[in-house]
Amino acid sequence: MNVLSISTSDQSGGAEGVALDLHRKYLAAGHDARLVVKWKRTNHPGIFPLARFPKHSLWSRLLDRMALSASRRDYFRGQFAVQDWLADLAAPMRLWGKVCGADNYPNPRCQELLRWTDGWQPDVIHAHNLHGRYFDLSALPALCQGSPVVVTLHDTWLMTGHCGYFVDCNRWQIGCGECPDLKRYPAIARDRTRKNAAEKRSWLQACERLHLITPSEWLRNLVSEARLPCASLRCLHNGVDLTTFNPLQESKDELRRRQGLPEGHFIVLGVAASLTSANVYKDVQTLAAVCEKLSSNPHPRIHCVLLGGGDAVRSRPGFSFPGYIRDPRVVADYYRAADVFLHTANADNFPCTVLEAQACGTPVVATAVGGVPEQIVDGQTGMLTERGDVAQMVNRVLELAARPDLLDWGRRAAQHARANFDLENQAGRYLTVLASLLN
Repeated sequence: MNVLSISTSDQSGGAEGVALDLHRKYLAAGHDARLVVKWKRTNHPGIFPLARFPKHSLWSRLLDRMALSASRRDYFRGQFAVQDWLADLAAPMRLWGKVCGADNYPNPRCQELLRWTDGWQPDVIHAHNLHGRYFDLSALPALCQGSPVVVTLHDTWLMTGHCGYFVDCNRWQIGCGECPDLKRYPAIARDRTRKNAAEKRSWLQACERLHLITPSEWLRNLVSEARLPCASLRCLHNGVDLTTFNPLQESKDELRRRQGLPEGHFIVLGVAASLTSANVYKDVQTLAAVCEKLSSNPHPRIHCVLLGGGDAVRSRPGFSFPGYIRDPRVVADYYRAADVFLHTANADNFPCTVLEAQACGTPVVATAVGGVPEQIVDGQTGMLTERGDVAQMVNRVLELAARPDLLDWGRRAAQHARANFDLENQAGRYLTVLASLLN
């Protein structure tokens, strides 16, 4: 098969990581796979940036060259924002839509994805996150006419007037409008949410060969309740690479010494791409409060490790901040070095970090939001808590720290991940679905 995947980036966690993993598995299975992204940051084979600048304008070509020049410079703060603004200046309707509160991104060049300059044509298109100001949803009907299109929903954006997760707001059930939080990601300037939601549904309705996949039963049920137009709706759980994320093969003490972690402590790990309070979906405040209380606990002595960028949680005694780590093998070592993994969120779908921790043999304490309860066997591979309940999460960690059979919890977690969340199996299920759409 010629498989075309679409994603925001080829280097990140979450949805972008899932898209890249599947793309590489498609290639490994012998398919002619290409991945189109807004931000191309790696040299992995078969990855191409999505064109965003109109072709037939001298002004647009000049701005395109300026954006390319900015992308080739060493990283500087605002580098990606500069490129976004140059792309907006090349198409004034984008600026007008942005000012008016539209959350779609006009980009006529999306239709070029059906026919490449080298003559390559996709047999099937597999799209991931389509928000992030790069993809034009109005192009979906034309793409569906050329090839079957599968969209994996990594959040609830297609169901709402602008936000990635509605959290405690139920206005999506009536088509949005009168939005209580326009700044929630992806933010918009004005309340156009009712029209945004109606436009999305209209474009989906015009797609004859559109198939939706969700990583969690939680989201599948919501999509079914919202009655999003599609030819089929399935749930396929995310998977993780078990050749990278697997149980400890060496002394935990030796691993901790290499990482500079204190001996004789109970190690609690938290991982987030961004440890900032700007992301309302990732509950960094609760994570910080839990770690603050745990690090002051005398018996047992607890040391907290937080992986991620940002400065919402600042360095203090009893904490380690290794920063944002891109190498998954190093991240896996931190999972293995930890006694417990913490996952706090106000909203989530099917986070890979929870799967990775269990695959490495580390039990998880997590807030029971979204699809997270589908990932953990509560009371066997980890424990679930109420959202934002600091005291409950602290108590769950201390309960695990006091258990003499904690290693058994870790073994069960690894077995659970191996049986249910293997990336090889996930890719195989996706390929079976994609192939079935061509018959």
